[in-house]
Amino acid sequence: MIGLRLLDSSNNTISGNSVNTNRDGGIQIQYGNSNTITGNTANHNSNGISLYGSHNNLVSGNSAKNNNHKGINIYLSNNNTISGNIASNSLRGIALYNSNDNTISGNTIMNNNEMGIYIEQSKCNQMVVIVPFMTIRRSILMG
Repeated sequence: MIGLRLLDSSNNTISGNSVNTNRDGGIQIQYGNSNTITGNTANHNSNGISLYGSHNNLVSGNSAKNNNHKGINIYLSNNNTISGNIASNSLRGIALYNSNDNTISGNTIMNNNEMGIYIEQSKCNQMVVIVPFMTIRRSILMG
């Protein structure tokens, strides 16, 4: 079960929701563009917040804690902004797979079991690290 899912949907705002304890994921955007995901809590899910094949989205000011796999998962998704989120106590805090031209900035990423930020087969992603606003522990970047 997925807590909240947008499929083939664009120009939506998902804000102020608590989406917790879902087996297949908390908040999921699949093939959606120009959506805003802000001010949500997505804890104790498989993945907290996920973008699949989705472009030009804003993921900001969310809490993604204690998820089984990833706090925030970006897959085959380009030109997204991931900022001001908390991604902690999951396997991986923020993960990008085959995703290009994304901006990751101002997030708190800590106490993840495997790594803080994981990037695989992705290019031209921008990570803005402004200490103390972004905390990264146990991170690996793979190209």
